[in-house]
Amino acid sequence: MSNFEIPRCQHIKADGVQCKSLAMRGRSFCYFHAEMRDRARRRAKTAKPDRGFPVLEDANSIQVALMQTIDDLRHKRIDRGEASLILYALQTASMNLRRTNFEPFALRNSSD
Repeated sequence: MSNFEIPRCQHIKADGVQCKSLAMRGRSFCYFHAEMRDRARRRAKTAKPDRGFPVLEDANSIQVALMQTIDDLRHKRIDRGEASLILYALQTASMNLRRTNFEPFALRNSSD
């Protein structure tokens, strides 16, 4: 085994665990998380600022988003209609968890 280490994604998930997928060449993040960060930057330039809704990549991030939505509703930062749409989206994301895996195929099938 050589001293060469393959760069891994530096994204920290909502549960505090590092992604560790292969980072893109010259970047600190995997394709998925680099794209999410780039999209967030583009949105920030055109839209009103938000509170940093998490990437819905696991059950913990969906739970964080649910708590943020409840807090936003309680403090009247969003109305009931917007909250309803967000809650429906979170329910859909939650149901999709069992069919979703953001880890690259090669890493899912490796025998580490």
